[in-house]
Amino acid sequence: MASAKGIITFILLAFSAFGVTFSGPLILRIYSATDKFWDLGPVANFIGGGLDIIGGFAQFIILVNMTRSRYFSANANKERARKTFRVMAMVGIIGVIGDLLGGLLGIAAQIGIYVSLINLYSLRQKDSAPAEAIGTSLSSKP
Repeated sequence: MASAKGIITFILLAFSAFGVTFSGPLILRIYSATDKFWDLGPVANFIGGGLDIIGGFAQFIILVNMTRSRYFSANANKERARKTFRVMAMVGIIGVIGDLLGGLLGIAAQIGIYVSLINLYSLRQKDSAPAEAIGTSLSSKP
């Protein structure tokens, strides 16, 4: 059964994936050129829109894989979840770069980055060993 943290994480990552994917066509001027905060030219728009579409689809694929692997449940594999959240944060950085090149602020991509980093931090805190246990295991030699 999924926890409240898992449900909120899923919703925020889904919003991030949708926002990054949706901003790609926005940058490519399919929708409206008036929504942009700055314009760096057609090449930057093309690269930024492409990065957003690629980053958004990558986030959707990772999110589906995370759901299938039950990373949002209470008994998830912590090590694999850490690796997946790291990849999700990197893909979010691709979305931010694409948004900045295309003239958007990258809010949806930033949400994906922050949610992934918060989950990485919380997973690290729960599984960290005390310093005394590490010191005793390293100092004990046969």
